[in-house]
Amino acid sequence: MNPTLRGFLAVVFVAAGGLAVFTYRDQSVTFADVADAGIGPDCNPRIVTCLERLNPALRNKLADSGYVAGPKAYARIIRQAYRCPSTDGGKSELIVPGFVRWADADLDTNVLPAPSQCADSLCTTVPGFCGQGPKRVGLAVDPSGWVRAPLDGGTDCLRDADGDGGRWFGTGNVFPSAQAVGGNCEAVSGGTVIAGDDPDTSL
Repeated sequence: MNPTLRGFLAVVFVAAGGLAVFTYRDQSVTFADVADAGIGPDCNPRIVTCLERLNPALRNKLADSGYVAGPKAYARIIRQAYRCPSTDGGKSELIVPGFVRWADADLDTNVLPAPSQCADSLCTTVPGFCGQGPKRVGLAVDPSGWVRAPLDGGTDCLRDADGDGGRWFGTGNVFPSAQAVGGNCEAVSGGTVIAGDDPDTSL
């Protein structure tokens, strides 16, 4: 991204593969500011999907957009994003306008998602979502890529992490769905929770 655009932004975190994720530097920045600075011609619209903790404000925003969040404490949230070329010729950079609240450090109610639980994708993965507002939120409906053995029992869910055909990984322990063996694994919304949350009830 160009230096003028960079001046309106703050780093939120560095995601998998070294992708730097930015948002507006504070609540005073508007989409018009970043659009005038080059977010339009320089950056490609994308969707970012993150496992996020559902605080009341986020639940309300989902409801305003027509989504009904379930009873779990976490859900995979989709947001409008823009992928920009790096200013120094390195890795691309991602701007997520809806992450602006984290720039204000209001972490009592807004918990930053784990970088490992975020990924960006083409707008075509969720038709009609991009272009509906830079801070729009929604619920992801594609598989999360994480599973566990059911909490109510059953052993027909094994983990094959090293090509050994699968081993019992324990009730409720979460692992990548690509390593699942057996037909009784339960899909969950993600692979991690923040300290103090119970993954059995939160995911």
